[in-house]
Amino acid sequence: MSWTMVYSNDPAGKRLAGDVDTLIRAVRNGASVKVVCESNDAHAPLKTRPYVYSFESHTLHVRNGVVFATNTLDVSCGFVGDELRFKDDSYYYMLIASTTGVLEQIRWGVGEHTMRGHDQGRWQMQWFVD
Repeated sequence: MSWTMVYSNDPAGKRLAGDVDTLIRAVRNGASVKVVCESNDAHAPLKTRPYVYSFESHTLHVRNGVVFATNTLDVSCGFVGDELRFKDDSYYYMLIASTTGVLEQIRWGVGEHTMRGHDQGRWQMQWFVD
């Protein structure tokens, strides 16, 4: 599958490249969307920087000219040295990214209904469509 970057925003939601209307048209036409988030700031639960996180959206929403992409299938992991490993006390990790630069994150314990954290951060994002 070939992905094409159609929009990019800075952490404040300012357009860096592309056109949000192109992204919205792609969503309306049923395209799959991938989001690449980059940050030089440490955000909970991340302890390292800079950090790049990429995910393919499960659902997409458009409201008032803003695109929201969700992903609900991640399981917690962390780096041990230079190797990425699952955490011993794992949690499900769910995201909502928006073209305003906000990345909302919520975490729930695996096998139980216990919230493990909920926060927001601002990220530079690139939006790709297939």
